[in-house]
Amino acid sequence: MIAREKLIGKVPMPEVFGWTEDGGQRFIYVSLIEGETLQERWCDMNDDDRRTSGPNPKVTAIIDWGQAGWCPAYWEYCKARRVRVDPEYFDDAVQEEWYTKYLPMILDPEDDETYYYPWL
Repeated sequence: MIAREKLIGKVPMPEVFGWTEDGGQRFIYVSLIEGETLQERWCDMNDDDRRTSGPNPKVTAIIDWGQAGWCPAYWEYCKARRVRVDPEYFDDAVQEEWYTKYLPMILDPEDDETYYYPWL
């Protein structure tokens, strides 16, 4: 929607009529925009021309993908300790068994008081 608002009147945009899913594939029904397709337009362009920055490019953000989604080693354990399932299905004894018996089989135990409680 933001692209549509910014480019309205500058770039032809199809009207979206609806969407559906069939056999695990998603389909969007849109109006036809008359004119050349990108395949027709770009067939004689080289890769550098296709990736042009346009006039006056500006850096708006820097993303360090090497650190994206990174969490400290203790995070998964502390997060798993804080999760409570519906008490209607799992009583306190089952929860405690999860914390003391099964969770240490999956993740290395951490001292969650050292890591987690300073932030509470």
